[in-house]
Amino acid sequence: MRRFILVFLAAASSALASGEPRTVAEAALAAFSARDAKALAAVAHPELKRRLRQARILQFYAAKLAARREVLASGSDEDVIALFCEAVRAMAPTPQPSVERYIKTIFGNGLAIVVFEKGWKRQSDGTVFQTMEDDVVLRKEGEDWRFLWSPALQLHVDLNWDPRG
Repeated sequence: MRRFILVFLAAASSALASGEPRTVAEAALAAFSARDAKALAAVAHPELKRRLRQARILQFYAAKLAARREVLASGSDEDVIALFCEAVRAMAPTPQPSVERYIKTIFGNGLAIVVFEKGWKRQSDGTVFQTMEDDVVLRKEGEDWRFLWSPALQLHVDLNWDPRG
């Protein structure tokens, strides 16, 4: 049953990639927050997949074990994304639960920048106490929008890489 659900989620994620930028961005945020490798692989842009092989967190994480270094060198894109999610689960704190609200989508230079307002709730009374805007950058691959970048991802991949600029 669990395998069926995972296969269904992966199929739904790949179907989402052909949808509107907002839908793809929401799927990418959900996949990254859940550290779900299959869902992330389904919406990831090829450039992101390429950059993950040199991701800072993976270089550190894979340095300890030869099998993980081998995945970086010659594994499939899906294997590298699975290793990335494993590394983030092991080394990065789980994000606090947040409330996300869609604000707008900006198109330009072949990119779609989907802007969300993100807020955190107080545990004591459930009110939102801190908000900020969070960008999700998508790039077209053929007819499909694919996840390319977000600030949360930048911390783990490359601090100098920002396709918006």
